[in-house]
Amino acid sequence: MTILKSIVAMMPNLRNYGQRRTLITMRNATPSKQDDTFGDGYDDIISLLPKLRAFAWSLTRNGHDADDLVQDTLLKAIANHGKFQKGTNLRAWLFTIMRNTFYNRVHAAKRERTSANGCVAETVSTPDTQEWSVFGRELLAMIGQLPRKYREVLILVVMFGESYEDAATICNCAIGTIKSRVSRARALVMNKLGRDPV
Repeated sequence: MTILKSIVAMMPNLRNYGQRRTLITMRNATPSKQDDTFGDGYDDIISLLPKLRAFAWSLTRNGHDADDLVQDTLLKAIANHGKFQKGTNLRAWLFTIMRNTFYNRVHAAKRERTSANGCVAETVSTPDTQEWSVFGRELLAMIGQLPRKYREVLILVVMFGESYEDAATICNCAIGTIKSRVSRARALVMNKLGRDPV
């Protein structure tokens, strides 16, 4: 099974005709043409799927939306594989595509109106009784309550271990801004935990 087919197998719900057309075009491309673009990058893309999904979840805060965002990101990466510059940071390129896709969706959603009839109540669940699990959920909830610009850089730098330079590239801002946002995000989380910032 080729790498492209394995990526396609992970994305079963292609809703858009354009997305299907892109994959058909990519599937029909010669293997040498695909291999020249990313080199071993297809293996790197597959190894980055967990981080892509985690970053997508941090943006959307919903598992299904996160899966859709990862799928759209991979489709855009495959469709624009010729724009990837060999030797540059593939992870930063994919995260940038994901971030831009997410913000495009947010802007589009602001123009849409939903009715109250379409809402479905969340399922009620019993919280875990283990102390570490409860603390972990509280911590994630606190991170989830941070403003998006702080939450985004905290997850990129602290949780994913991205360098400040890569995070600045992904977020399209200065390195100093990233450092400031990480510091502020840490302080906000520590304050909510009732501890002094380190």
